[in-house]
Amino acid sequence: MGNDEGASAGPRDRLPDVRANRSVRVFLSSTFRDFGEERDLLIKQVFPALRRRLKDRFVELVDVDLRWGITAEQAERGEVLGICLAEIERSRPFFIGLLGERYGWVPPKGSYPQQVMSDEPWLSACEGDKSVTELEILHGVLNNPQMAGRALFYFRSGAYAQRKGGDYLPTSPEDAARQKALKASIRRGGFPVHRYRAPADLARRLELDLWSILDEAFPASQVPDAFERESMRHEAYVAPRRRLYLGGSGYIERLLGLLADAQQWILIEGASGGGKSALLANALVRYTREHPDAVVHVHYLSATSDAADTIAMVRRLIESIRRTTGSGDAVASDTQEMLDSLPTWLATASSWASMHGRRFVFVLDGINGIREYRDLRWFSSYLPTHVQFVVSCLAGEVLSALETKAEWKRIRVEPLTSEGRRELLATYLGHYNKRLPEDLQEQVLSHSLSDNPLWLRTLAEELRLFGSRDELAARLKTLLGPPEGKAAEEAATVDDRAPRRRQEEARM
Repeated sequence: MGNDEGASAGPRDRLPDVRANRSVRVFLSSTFRDFGEERDLLIKQVFPALRRRLKDRFVELVDVDLRWGITAEQAERGEVLGICLAEIERSRPFFIGLLGERYGWVPPKGSYPQQVMSDEPWLSACEGDKSVTELEILHGVLNNPQMAGRALFYFRSGAYAQRKGGDYLPTSPEDAARQKALKASIRRGGFPVHRYRAPADLARRLELDLWSILDEAFPASQVPDAFERESMRHEAYVAPRRRLYLGGSGYIERLLGLLADAQQWILIEGASGGGKSALLANALVRYTREHPDAVVHVHYLSATSDAADTIAMVRRLIESIRRTTGSGDAVASDTQEMLDSLPTWLATASSWASMHGRRFVFVLDGINGIREYRDLRWFSSYLPTHVQFVVSCLAGEVLSALETKAEWKRIRVEPLTSEGRRELLATYLGHYNKRLPEDLQEQVLSHSLSDNPLWLRTLAEELRLFGSRDELAARLKTLLGPPEGKAAEEAATVDDRAPRRRQEEARM
């Protein structure tokens, strides 16, 4: 379908089922110099707005913007094209093409990497004749008929380019003809094409168009009941923490060993932002895989706005027991009665587990964050058999109250090592196919707070949203500088160093 060149070499016959893992990657294709305004609007406004709408449907949305992240060394080695095509594959089946008057950079003949040529034989007909943008469109859409309904194209008004001048205009009559032919190929392919006058018009239209596709793929009618929705919110919260837990195999082995030994009281300690949630997330994935008969109930107190409500937390725990055991008893509506009933419900769980040869593992992450009943009088000091509790907590009054309940087996999570810092930064940025130049990477890793995963992940998120490669060093200097209202010689903390608007999203 579409362009004649390479049309016989459709990249992949099958598109991935995004509904299965409720994760969406959207690839943005355009020339760079003349589409900075549009890309900034999409990355900073449109995609965050869509993420907010998708949150209640438990869908992860990742925008793929390659304006920076490909290093000079990678470019010199001729890896640009391979990186772009590989990222398109990771993003299927969602693709957005933005075209103006500029055709873009054409890699010279003989510059395509041999591995890429071997993987994509259709490229041989394009050497020295096609821009990277057209190659992206060929590979991502025109060579693949199944992309219908998942690819969106937007053509910007030529009048806008004329007003802007410079990099917004074709570099030669030949390139103007190539761009015109590319647009014609897209139209012949039957893919939706929308014209717009200015970047703000694109932002409004694209948000509507992409939401229409996502709404169809993940309809609200398929969202489960309140209890299951809350469980999925916790799952959505913990998903990125599973991807980014590095260098903690020792902690995982220790926790899994305690669970296997049927230790009933397990306490995870460590500094704020130090990776306790990530430890739990990754350990529990392995535990449930190795112990499929175990019933694991996890409550992350930072997962939602209501998760730190003590009443809601206990009610959710009891409801989990009620559903699993099939009990016909109702959860008490009176607050005090419900709190007082917790030991009875734990006994119900124990009895059911004994009859079925199973066990219950209840995990409460960040229990120091509870808003009320912080004296923990409601918290059981006796656990029946086949019931285990794993709790993470910071130092303070809640931890002191916990220590009066039982003899805990304790695991302390230490700050990141030098190697761990480097790996976390590279892995997080690599998820978006970005890589910091070595000198900027060293600036980050030499910072006094770089041993804290929360701080490092939050900084990486700020950097990956920044659209200008040329201004990246200046942006990093600002992010690493003293926060507003604080002198440079004052000690830094996670709260005032981590960019505030993302602290909750990045909390680990």
